[in-house]
Amino acid sequence: MDAKTIMVEGTVYPSTEQTIKVIENQKYGSAYAYSINPMSKLENGKTVYNESNPTHLRFVQRLEDGTWAEGIQDEQLVYVLLDRVKKLNEKIPSVWNKMKIKALEIYLSACKGRVKQRIADGKFGTLKK
Repeated sequence: MDAKTIMVEGTVYPSTEQTIKVIENQKYGSAYAYSINPMSKLENGKTVYNESNPTHLRFVQRLEDGTWAEGIQDEQLVYVLLDRVKKLNEKIPSVWNKMKIKALEIYLSACKGRVKQRIADGKFGTLKK
């Protein structure tokens, strides 16, 4: 990535390595494009990440001129996670997986509630606060 990137706080337990960067965009709060170093393997009990082949996530963005920058929606990413956890839970059931499923479902419900509110307020699809 040519643009300036900022490390995102947070690590994947038990690793202490930060692996997520966001592309700086001061005007829009740096919340639209991410670079993630994928996990390659576990080696001697430690997670190894591949810095040379990052995965890129681009989120949809409404621009001030009314156009859109194409990207994924938050809900789409969460549905991917939800599908993954449900399928993994079928193979290796866990109370922790059930907790993750419930949390993701709550997140999706909050997303739907926000959209419904923005539609009701006549703000859906705009940059109005």
